[in-house]
Amino acid sequence: MTSRSESTPVWHRIFTVANGIFAASTIAAFVLLMTIADTHALVVAAALSATAIGLSVWWFSIVRTGSPDRPKPGPVAIRAVAGAVILLVGYGAFTGAQLWGSWNSIDRETFALADARAALQPVGVTTTTTIPIAAPIANGPTTTTPTLPDEPFVTMLLIGGDANSGNGDVILYLVLPTNGAEPFMMSFPRDLYVSNPCTGGNTRINTLSKGCPGKDINGGTLLSVQVSDMTGIDVDHFAVFDFDGFIDIIDAVGGIEICLDHAVRDPGAELDLPEGCTNANGEQALSWVRSRHTEEFRDGGWRSVPGRGDLLRNEHQQELILQLAKKLKSFSSPRQLTEIVAAIADTFILSNTLSLGDAINLAWSTRDIDIDDINRLQIPVRLSRSPSNQSILKETMSPKDVIAAQYGDDLPTENS
Repeated sequence: MTSRSESTPVWHRIFTVANGIFAASTIAAFVLLMTIADTHALVVAAALSATAIGLSVWWFSIVRTGSPDRPKPGPVAIRAVAGAVILLVGYGAFTGAQLWGSWNSIDRETFALADARAALQPVGVTTTTTIPIAAPIANGPTTTTPTLPDEPFVTMLLIGGDANSGNGDVILYLVLPTNGAEPFMMSFPRDLYVSNPCTGGNTRINTLSKGCPGKDINGGTLLSVQVSDMTGIDVDHFAVFDFDGFIDIIDAVGGIEICLDHAVRDPGAELDLPEGCTNANGEQALSWVRSRHTEEFRDGGWRSVPGRGDLLRNEHQQELILQLAKKLKSFSSPRQLTEIVAAIADTFILSNTLSLGDAINLAWSTRDIDIDDINRLQIPVRLSRSPSNQSILKETMSPKDVIAAQYGDDLPTENS
């Protein structure tokens, strides 16, 4: 004789009122619990707790209705495992879809470093990839001066500026050597006087963010060409944001901690921070980064901060990026990351070279890096005047030499 369970189609046994109640109550409980789950561990706990609640409701519904299909250990275990797994997989898929959608909503700019270099070369001039070797000095020792390798590195150029002027007032280069050497960041002062690859003349570096319209080269690409040539390490990706976007980014992560030995102010930048540590919002952080005439309260009065100006701004920029990185590393659930990406997706522009997969791989590869181990390199400069009598800064040591002085032979070679 055929048993009742054997004669009933499988789908009739799955799609029952009791199972529907189990699924609905489990999902409802999971959604409710996820409002307080902000770590990976709590997400798993929410899935297990929701499944337990769903099983309780399912068991009660069967007993309550007097169903002949009494709960048995096997079906209970199957529902427990299947419920938890389906919740976690569904949560991962939903979070991934949200992250994908937010990522794809970010504006992109075309970036092809080699093509830009070729377009910027004067007619009849071709580029080479040979490593220059210094000529022998008469009656002296023969020396070689190889350029720094342009790979293997993972690099990102951050460009922030005023949307009204179009100038890049924040130019910060992040470099991650892939051989395990300590990563570094290098700031380029906005008034640094450099050659302009677009015009062939000289200009402040911050004006390069306006691009080279005559050759259809955007600002991020033009600055990337300049920074790549100055450091000897090619830019892989760039990100551009304006000051309003900067404020939104800081606010989206819940503020940035700024710790000071003395209270500081700068009425021109609307800066006013007390002594000690402050969880600064976006407006306060922007004032701290932009301040060019910072004063601090010490010995009973307000005094100018030594080294104020572009160099002090660079220090503040680097410190803020490090604090932002620490804040992002502290997030412990996909939901938090997805919310952040969604909140700031329209505040910046990325080069089209950075895919979501690249970003995830980069984040994974840097998960164990101690933020405090990132070297903060500065370009030594001196104050000068341009031919048009502009106040400018001229480097007294090239970025390549600054990097070489810090690392020596510790950086990877091109063929490693």
